[in-house]
Amino acid sequence: MRVAALVSGGKDSTYAVHRMLKEGHEVVVLVAMVPPSAESFMYHYPNIHIMPLYAKACGIPLVMESTCGEEEKELDDLERALSGLEVDAVCTGAVASVYQKTRIERVCSSLGLDALSPLWGCNPKATLLEMAQCMHIIVVGVSAMGLEREWLGRTLDTEAVHEMIQLSERYGMHPMGEGGEYETLVLDAPFFSRRIEVISASPTWERDSGTYIVDARLGEKVV
Repeated sequence: MRVAALVSGGKDSTYAVHRMLKEGHEVVVLVAMVPPSAESFMYHYPNIHIMPLYAKACGIPLVMESTCGEEEKELDDLERALSGLEVDAVCTGAVASVYQKTRIERVCSSLGLDALSPLWGCNPKATLLEMAQCMHIIVVGVSAMGLEREWLGRTLDTEAVHEMIQLSERYGMHPMGEGGEYETLVLDAPFFSRRIEVISASPTWERDSGTYIVDARLGEKVV
């Protein structure tokens, strides 16, 4: 099928694209929704500005659409972004959020498109480890007990994944950050033709949460 992938630059949507390609689907366009702030009910916010660079790294065309950030009205913005695309289906990185999955399915149904969520119902601990082993992921936002400022900018490698799993068991958070406990940015993935290099970063910390906003460029893949 010809697929439009909803992407944010984070690990879940990126790994969903990877799964789609491995299953033989043709991902013909990336769709990134741009909320006005991190208060969006549906969409990822930290480092959304990097999506044009992310699309170039993937070698896949990008559609960016602004969204109001208001609950339910965000769906109208998504429908506007998807309407007119010559695709058969929409791929999402939904893992466990019924709120997100059902609303995207509603939009797809109104447009006559299939909604594909290849990560839905996965084993979160095993899947997080799979992600770390095949993608270069950094943490760009934290907002949960146990996740201190030292996590900002940290590579989510195998060691970090095991620590994240331990923290999830201790504090009751979702291992993959499905509840907004942390946000990520993918710098390289199997289907990237080039990798993203962080030039500089601006970490911020307020009370018990923080973000890691990056400036980046494209680099050659590491063999």
